[in-house]
Amino acid sequence: MANIDFKIQSVLMSQWDGVLDCIERLNNSARVSPSDRWQLFQVEHSEADLVTFGIAHTLLVFPERANDMQNEMHIVVTGKLTIDKRHFEAEGQVRTIGFKSEAGYFRLKRDGNLQHVFGAHYDVAEDEVGHPAFHAQLKSFAHFGKEVEGLYGVRLQVTDAMNNVLKTVRLPSAQMDYFSLLIQAIADHLMSPTYSTEAEIQTFQQLLEKNKSIHGRAYDIMRLQLPAATTCYRSVHWYP
Repeated sequence: MANIDFKIQSVLMSQWDGVLDCIERLNNSARVSPSDRWQLFQVEHSEADLVTFGIAHTLLVFPERANDMQNEMHIVVTGKLTIDKRHFEAEGQVRTIGFKSEAGYFRLKRDGNLQHVFGAHYDVAEDEVGHPAFHAQLKSFAHFGKEVEGLYGVRLQVTDAMNNVLKTVRLPSAQMDYFSLLIQAIADHLMSPTYSTEAEIQTFQQLLEKNKSIHGRAYDIMRLQLPAATTCYRSVHWYP
């Protein structure tokens, strides 16, 4: 691994450490794997201008709601991040060139049935007709259930509620890269406008501030820089 690749990897691992710290402070019963951060970000491709990291399957076991002590949600997140190496060398800042993300959500029932209840793929298409720049598509990731099986060391019966979902709808979205998905999962399952304490809110806000040091791809999509877009942010501006 080139020295600059290693430095970028170290920044990504520092972001991961911030995610883990936030989770532990919000809910010390939540479980996360893998526990070894060196397994997470592996260089898949590197050249003079960019480096692409493949991200290992990450399993989060969170309460279904922040105040729910009975029901758990098993969330598997993975993806790729491509980072601008020249910008990092010049500015010391991680800036995204591209990303792909996948998320699969599962409920584990008491009878051993693992229900795949939500799955989505997220990526960026800058200038493809009919494609919003940042978008999500619903998709079955029932095979991610093997990560849940690995956690418990048992075979599970998977029921795939996403099997017949319409896959061609492209939902305009924010840049939902790997870290954005982790933040979403924390917000959805560990935070509550009713039950979160001031200390917990501050913990979550600290994670948001730390993650803002990673810059998204919109800097290079000129139509998203126009005043009409920056003062509006309706999805009409996402299309070429």
